[in-house]
Amino acid sequence: MAAVEVVVSPGPGETRLAVLEDGLVVQIVIARSGAGTGSVWLGRIVRAERGLGFVDIGGTRPGVAFAKGLAEGQSVLVQCVVEARADKGPELSIKPSLAGRMVAYTPAAPGVAVSRRISDLAERERLLAAARAHAAPDEGVVVRTQAVGAATAALAEDLGALRAAWRDIQARAAATQPPALLWEPDPLDRILADLPNVRAIIVDDDAAFAAVRRRFPELAARHRDGSAFAAYGIDDTLSEALEPRVSLPSGGSLVIEETTALTAIDVNSGGGKAGDANREAVAAIARQLRLRNLSGHIVVDFIPERGREARRGLIEAMRRAVASDPVPTHVVGTSPLGLVEMTRERRRASLSELMLETTRNLTAEALALEALRRLVRESGGHGAPTITAAPEVTEALRRLPQAMGAAADRIGRMPVLRGEAGRGRDDIDITWA
Repeated sequence: MAAVEVVVSPGPGETRLAVLEDGLVVQIVIARSGAGTGSVWLGRIVRAERGLGFVDIGGTRPGVAFAKGLAEGQSVLVQCVVEARADKGPELSIKPSLAGRMVAYTPAAPGVAVSRRISDLAERERLLAAARAHAAPDEGVVVRTQAVGAATAALAEDLGALRAAWRDIQARAAATQPPALLWEPDPLDRILADLPNVRAIIVDDDAAFAAVRRRFPELAARHRDGSAFAAYGIDDTLSEALEPRVSLPSGGSLVIEETTALTAIDVNSGGGKAGDANREAVAAIARQLRLRNLSGHIVVDFIPERGREARRGLIEAMRRAVASDPVPTHVVGTSPLGLVEMTRERRRASLSELMLETTRNLTAEALALEALRRLVRESGGHGAPTITAAPEVTEALRRLPQAMGAAADRIGRMPVLRGEAGRGRDDIDITWA
């Protein structure tokens, strides 16, 4: 079993967390205050339709709550279950559920249950009895997989903390006006709830370390030599996870492209054997899904191999590779076009959604050719021209000798190119001597 470590790095406005398995970064979470998954809000219904309501919780787009009986202007307690995207508001529930490490507290759904993932019958009965002993008749409690083997006192402590949080939510809701953020889950708790056998929680901040040590004295470790994300190579991994290309050991690569409708992954052999590249791609894709937090509909274009058995084996290998992902991931199979289709439950925004802008910039070549068009338009008998631009644009011009020659024929002389570091890509100056 892999040695699991969690690295916590608080900062202004956000907390960054990472999960390492045997030293390899497998998950990065960037938790920011706001309408993240699990947050509880007092909202106001701004529009009600049959079976749903649009709820103002203070964001740029209203959230959507699927429920009957909602009325415009009504104040309502809601929980974010799917984070907002660039083109959609968050999906909300009117039945909040507070998740701890060992139990989930469901005040709007009374009753006691045990996670179906706990298969040992004796353990299920023990946990069920422990939960019933500490839950009030009007409370809902679901015992999670992390409770396996835990003492009854630990379950009671977890439940007590969630109960206190719910009472605080109710008190704050009664004393404020919508929209208002009432509660946010601890990002560390959310990660730990999905991780068995954590060996250490490494923290690079004094205040956060003290809080972790109070709750997990046997796991807390203080990193004192600067940023833990830098020391453990997590910053480098994060940078790589924001790039579309992923290298494979045999020389092939993956190209990952996120769109509004789906995520497309293309497998390239790089001149090697198709079978080798595909096998390496399976492991790489499983890691990248979790690392980048890709979700929704995912299609993979593997390199074609002869025979149905090869394709069937690829599907089974993909299913085994994603089986350990804490987020439910389903490998559907092969589409009529030969693409492997998958779905992964959406819980929070992907790394690229959090970290990258979605603007579509012109290529350096397109900017270079537009500069030549402008050069011809502005010539009008002037002297020797100089094009000053970002280095990537001037390099693109040098790679276009025919276009440069055609422009020189039109204006009577070859333009001088001057690359200027730090200049914006679309900031192009044309001067005449």
